[in-house]
Amino acid sequence: MTKNIFTFLGFENSYHKSKAVVFGVPFDNTTSFKSGARFAPQNMREDSWALETYSPYLNKDLDDIKLFDGGNIELPFGNTKKSLKKIKQFTAKILNDNKIPIIIGGEHLITSGVVKAMIK
Repeated sequence: MTKNIFTFLGFENSYHKSKAVVFGVPFDNTTSFKSGARFAPQNMREDSWALETYSPYLNKDLDDIKLFDGGNIELPFGNTKKSLKKIKQFTAKILNDNKIPIIIGGEHLITSGVVKAMIK
């Protein structure tokens, strides 16, 4: 997995040392009202830079968690079936490496590919 230049919360940990992997799923093939959810992963990364990593309520800092941002999955625009398959495969690789997948995306259908990988 290659390093993402523009990461969530500015994390720069390596894939191998990380406990969790963030990845974007820019997908909105089946939206019925207004498309644009495919832009959410990048927008969420941009907005994350304004967040504090320390929580006084939990007395924990996100910097203490080893997190890797794997960037966005490249999906074939307009091909829902193939997109869900790629999401499932990407999630399965993360799970097989004993890491926690953290998905930022697109529309709600992306969950289907993630759940199928987790069930297996």
